[in-house]
Amino acid sequence: MALVAIILSIIFMAVASIITFNATLISIYSDKKTFGIYKAFGMTPLQIRLSMVWKVALLAAVGVSIGMPLALATTPGMLGVLLTNMGLVSFPFDITLWGTLAVIPVCLAVALLSAWLPSGRILGLNPRNLIIE
Repeated sequence: MALVAIILSIIFMAVASIITFNATLISIYSDKKTFGIYKAFGMTPLQIRLSMVWKVALLAAVGVSIGMPLALATTPGMLGVLLTNMGLVSFPFDITLWGTLAVIPVCLAVALLSAWLPSGRILGLNPRNLIIE
């Protein structure tokens, strides 16, 4: 059961990182003119890139702080209800505090990495080209 949970967690983290990567790219393309204005006013590309990463970091921290306790509180009950039809009266759901706390930095690191990689496209924005558009 633990191996299945680990595999499902890895799949979930991969999907979450792909979604974050795509959302960051879409945000860059939709706010391209705004980033050009920021560059024209003197912000460095690194500052703009860090602002994108900090936005994702804040959203990930809020998501983890709300999602982890909610998942830990509701998952055992939901699994128990779903598996009673199969004859399993109570699901042996083992949660360790240290294991849960060790996963939180991994979740945040994956979110930051999947925001840092696509935000490199900000470095190539040229304010002069954006005026033409």
